[in-house]
Amino acid sequence: MSALVQLAQAPRRSVHLDEGAVVDIREARLPDSVEISALIAPFAAQGVMLPKSAAQVAEAIDRYRVAVVGDRIVGSVGWRPVPPGTAEVVAFAVASEAQGRGVGGRLLDAILREVEAAGRDRVFAMTLRPALFERVGFRRGRHHEVPEKIRMDCVRCPRRVGCREILVLREPRTSGSGR
Repeated sequence: MSALVQLAQAPRRSVHLDEGAVVDIREARLPDSVEISALIAPFAAQGVMLPKSAAQVAEAIDRYRVAVVGDRIVGSVGWRPVPPGTAEVVAFAVASEAQGRGVGGRLLDAILREVEAAGRDRVFAMTLRPALFERVGFRRGRHHEVPEKIRMDCVRCPRRVGCREILVLREPRTSGSGR
């Protein structure tokens, strides 16, 4: 068994966060892909996220950000381009011990700045927990508003029948007094 496979199958160590723990947000690095996959695994097992293998994360590691305490990753978020000019927020996970400490908001802010810098002005996510997205300007939508996502993923998704995910969408603000 390769070292990468052994690491990917290893249980994730829990991190105890003291009240004053410093959480840094940084660009993900290739070796982080295993730990990001392990962070997502418990959420996938609960059915609240789709699983992501270390190889899937590694393929797009340059579009991921992680929240780190010491040498441990306690949160992740990524994005992927969806033509035309749209981005999807993916792999958005915060370890249970880091939830409620602003980590998710900081990760989402970092990835939205990156998406904007990449020239993508329409951003969406599929989630079972829309509240955080709504707090930063996303609105709930209907799946048909992102036909490109349906063509790319939903038609092959094992959960497409009875999908419970909620579409959240953030579109560019328009200028003028029409809104």
